[in-house]
Amino acid sequence: MIYAVKGNKSYQVGENTALQEEYLNRGYDLTDETGTILKHSPVKTVPYSQYAEILAELEALRKEKKK
Repeated sequence: MIYAVKGNKSYQVGENTALQEEYLNRGYDLTDETGTILKHSPVKTVPYSQYAEILAELEALRKEKKK
């Protein structure tokens, strides 16, 4: 069974691909019954502050690797 999950909401969507696409476009991820993510929503965004933090960490790791 396939579920659409976003935050604390979960809806059973099954194998209906049209319904799956609708939920993906609304920001839901698709998971199986064990909670493994099958498909991430394409409309999700990352806050810039979090992006900048990860970018700084990546640069630090690249500098460390060069040593």
